[in-house]
Amino acid sequence: MKKILKDYTYTADELRQIVLATDRDYIEGLGMAVNNTNDHQIIQTNILQNYLVRFGRRDILTETRLSDNIRITPDITIWEKVKLGESPKNPLLTIEITHNTRNDRYSEKNVYAVFKYFPSVQESFIYNYDKDQWTRYRRTAKGVEKEDGKDYSSLLRCYLHTLL
Repeated sequence: MKKILKDYTYTADELRQIVLATDRDYIEGLGMAVNNTNDHQIIQTNILQNYLVRFGRRDILTETRLSDNIRITPDITIWEKVKLGESPKNPLLTIEITHNTRNDRYSEKNVYAVFKYFPSVQESFIYNYDKDQWTRYRRTAKGVEKEDGKDYSSLLRCYLHTLL
């Protein structure tokens, strides 16, 4: 099912809430979530390892802020280029890993913020592992298109479930 969603505009208060939630959930300076489940971490590690094996590129990072100014930290980000000693530039794709509806809603707000503030991002995905359900978000000329039950990445030309 495809839905074209209008550009969501965040108020200053909503952006502060995102920052506060991010600061509360992450160990400052380490970029690690303190409340992730073992399943969450295993899935994240599997995607990372299988990506590296399949694509042989080191342009994937976990739990990395997209910028210092807008402190959104996806579980997984594919970047345009990542070189040792340099800050990554231009995120292209993000993946959020969740396990309940509350986390899905929080992740979806982050996805829309990513599309708003990072024009280089072409696709974002949310994977709910309790439901084994993927949701794909992609940038279109009309805005952000949401597709429930889709895990095919046009950017990577693969189904993301194959990286699990």
